Formats: sequence, structure tokens, C-alpha cells
Amino acid sequence: MTSQDGDTAEHPAHAQRTTGHPYGTEWLVRGHRTSDWVRGLELGISPAGFAAHALDPHPQSVGQARRFLQRCLNQWKLPALTQNATLVVSELSTNAIRHTAKAPHSPVWLAVFLYTDELICAVSDPSPNPPHKEPLEPYADAGRGLHVVTALTSSWGWNPAPPPGKIVWASLPIRHH
Repeated sequence: MTSQDGDTAEHPAHAQRTTGHPYGTEWLVRGHRTSDWVRGLELGISPAGFAAHALDPHPQSVGQARRFLQRCLNQWKLPALTQNATLVVSELSTNAIRHTAKAPHSPVWLAVFLYTDELICAVSDPSPNPPHKEPLEPYADAGRGLHVVTALTSSWGWNPAPPPGKIVWASLPIRHH
């Protein structure tokens, strides 16, 4: 099997890069070789429940992150999560891109993990500084992002990541009907 840029998918247990460009690169963990899998490969999404996308460190990439997440949720047939998950990814990506301004050649990564009862959205950036909630100011232009994330998720947190950097993640519950 060959991806859009000609990479050959040889071993189903390994992650495969679907484009050779350092930004906009999508990684996926391969699942079964089905038509859904092929379509997921075209979109950079794995039916196995993992997808990741590198974002340029520019503010317009937040829209790219939202569109990538929406493609994942559509592929995984989770439209009920779209509104809240899109807001969460928008906030996490905005914060990460803001912190990347000091390291403009470092991509921001968005990773989405699908588990049985939760969706984890994780965004990495090159800043080692932990995220913190700003005090709510009624007329402030910024500072509400992590308050939005707290309100829409069951939990969120962060972990240090090498070289110096961090991963900020948020968990959204999946309600099965």
C-alpha cells in the first residue's frame, strides 16, 4: 500500500508518515486493510483510534487543527463530540502556537486518541512552561482558554516532553446511547 507521497506501508504495527513535509505531516497507526482504512489513510486518520497532525507555528493553523479533528470525528462516527472537541482543540492549539512564537521552527503536534469511553486530544509545543489559568477578567481579550477546556472536558493536564517542551491534553467523555 502506498500513501499520497509514495511512502510504502509495509508493517501494520508501525506508525507511518503520510507526507514528507516537516509541517502538515500526519501520522497514523495502521489498523485493518479495509476500504475504511484506505479512506482513513487518505485523510491521515486511523480506524485504530489514533491520528496526529503537525501544524505550522502560525495562528491560521488553528483552523487546520479544527478541520483535522473534525475529519477524525467523522471517520470514527462521533459527530456528537464535534462541537465540544473542536472548541477544546482550538483553545489548546491556540495556546501551543502562541508558545511556539519563540521557537518558530518547531512544529506544534495535535494528536487524537480514541478509547472506548473517552477521546483524548493532546497538543505539544516547545515551551517547557506549564499551562495556567488566568484569573477571569470580564473585559479581557484573552485568558479564558483553559476555563473553556475545564468546562467542556472531564479532565485535562500536561506533561513535560523532550527536548524542553510539553504536551497539554484534555479528555472528553464519549456517551454511548
